[in-house]
Amino acid sequence: MPRQPKSQHYIQRAYLEAFCDQTPNEKTGVLFLWVHSANHAVRRQIPKECAVENYFYGHELDNGQRSFLGETFLADLESALQAVC
Repeated sequence: MPRQPKSQHYIQRAYLEAFCDQTPNEKTGVLFLWVHSANHAVRRQIPKECAVENYFYGHELDNGQRSFLGETFLADLESALQAVC
């Protein structure tokens, strides 16, 4: 059975990583983004958790199953572009 990714980025993770604060988290050493919300709240978040929506590129087929063809294609494209970024 093909993998069924639930959490899908609608902005490429490598692109988000380019905007990370260059000072890593003091506890984890991980780079993070400053995320601003509509209510003017500001928080730190790692790129893996930014610009993500469940089943964003998956869609339901007529038989009730989910298709991940779009997600698979875009994930492969993103992997290929990693070398360019």
